[in-house]
Amino acid sequence: MKTKISIFIAAIALLFGVTTTLAQGTQAYFKKDGVTVFQSAISDIDSIVFYNPAVSEENMLDEPMSDELLQFFESCPVSQYTDINDFDLSDIGLRSAEVQSPLIPLFREMGIEAVFLTDRSNFKEPAGDDPEKQPEQNGLAYTYGRKDYKKRMVGMDKYKYDEEKKTWITIYKNDCPEELYGLDCSGFIYYIFQAAKIDIPLGQAIDQINKLKSQTEIKNNPYYNGKIEVKEIPVNAKFNSSSLRSGDIIYKQLSSGAIEHIGIILKEKTKGTVVIFHSIGSYNVSCETNKDTLHGPIQSALENDRIEDYFGKLPTSTGQPHILRFIDMEEYPPTVTIKEATNITSTAANLSGSLTITGNTRIDSSGFCWDTIPYPTIEKSYKNLIVTEVDGQMASNITNLKQNKKYFARAYGKIIFPNDSSKVYYSDEITFNTDKDKQDNLCAINGNWSGSQIGSITTSVTGIPSQTTSINEAFGFVVENCNIQAGSFQESGVSMSFSGSMTGNNVTIYLTINTDGSDFSQNWTYTGQLNADNNKISGTWTLSASYGGMDVSLTQSGSGTWEVSK
Repeated sequence: MKTKISIFIAAIALLFGVTTTLAQGTQAYFKKDGVTVFQSAISDIDSIVFYNPAVSEENMLDEPMSDELLQFFESCPVSQYTDINDFDLSDIGLRSAEVQSPLIPLFREMGIEAVFLTDRSNFKEPAGDDPEKQPEQNGLAYTYGRKDYKKRMVGMDKYKYDEEKKTWITIYKNDCPEELYGLDCSGFIYYIFQAAKIDIPLGQAIDQINKLKSQTEIKNNPYYNGKIEVKEIPVNAKFNSSSLRSGDIIYKQLSSGAIEHIGIILKEKTKGTVVIFHSIGSYNVSCETNKDTLHGPIQSALENDRIEDYFGKLPTSTGQPHILRFIDMEEYPPTVTIKEATNITSTAANLSGSLTITGNTRIDSSGFCWDTIPYPTIEKSYKNLIVTEVDGQMASNITNLKQNKKYFARAYGKIIFPNDSSKVYYSDEITFNTDKDKQDNLCAINGNWSGSQIGSITTSVTGIPSQTTSINEAFGFVVENCNIQAGSFQESGVSMSFSGSMTGNNVTIYLTINTDGSDFSQNWTYTGQLNADNNKISGTWTLSASYGGMDVSLTQSGSGTWEVSK
């Protein structure tokens, strides 16, 4: 049995990282820095010290542990608790595997203690000769008003002060006269915070909540000060189980301000799920109820029904759920990248990059900035604002650039931190040149161009049903000295006139075909884009035509695609 209690002691020792080497079979109490410490040797671990700061010196046993207490603490495999909370960063609202958040060791220490206290196999005791004095127990019980699970105690009665009678009166008489090893809900929370070295009051839940809201104990802890804060999270009509995450403290507060119940949300590795850790029971129920497997320190599924059962629901005057959340206040910088510019013309270019945030930061704005001088900024250079994609990717086409110029460009992200401060972060810088060979006139495409156009034309003539004809025909033109001329299309009795423009790599060509001796004409509009090698243009075309005379009218419309090569 001493081996079994020693394994329990080992779990606590590993939790706080205190060790010493002992001779086999040694058992003694001694003082360490003014605190009573129990040390023991066990068969499979040769270095161990029990030191639980959750128990004040005056509450520690002054004599060696009794056989009765030794029997109470059953075997507790150390490995089950030392790595119990292997957190996914998403469990605590973080985004990057590189983040070394102080929340991770905080919740791990809390989780180790929570799982230990809720593991009923650690707390078993058979009935003794006198069941009233030594009742059978399987796991810690719910014991109202009790904060020390290592002593047998009877739960407290509940009183209130009667102003008229000027005396305290009993509201509820504790209906469990048995002395039990147990904790109430705030006592359970007290131990969990002590395991994480955050000192909260050993008293009512309302005192614990107010202490946490004040940030005092967070600031008094040199490891957590400035790194984390506790914030109350607004709870509205949309609140449900998915609103909660690891480390959240959830409590039920009545309209009077009193807190009826308190628990904490943590991930339990053996189940691989986030659960509610709390101690439930009542001061006005039987001993058998308060020590059954549904009461005392337990783990409850994180489900909407369980939340409503234990912590209330909205809206109600009989008690509503409230949330306190640990916030990582570290200012984790984002990762901002930019790629080489593409599709560069004389007046435009495509930019792409990424913005990845970490921690509890959020994006205020993001985009690209560029200039003809190095290190452009959003304050002094050209910029655009874009919406960053879910995966952090961003892309933009920047326009109105100057011809034949060297440009400097950077991606940026303005980040807002948990304390509402903000900072702009930039990527490395890239450069690109607007190409002088791609001027904004047709001289850039001088040469012979030939290809084809496909599509359909609909013709309507007065008194005749309209007809639609598919076309797939050769098409060509010549650009010489910045002028467009007829190419492969020649036909007797038909005159053709070309005009066109070019902006960047966007080409527009207008073709008008007139039939000699008549007022019939066709107007073709070709819009396309010149490829990077200056040897192909592809795009779409539209056609409109009309003729009126001798009580006959004719109209044509059509559309399709075209592609020509030099």
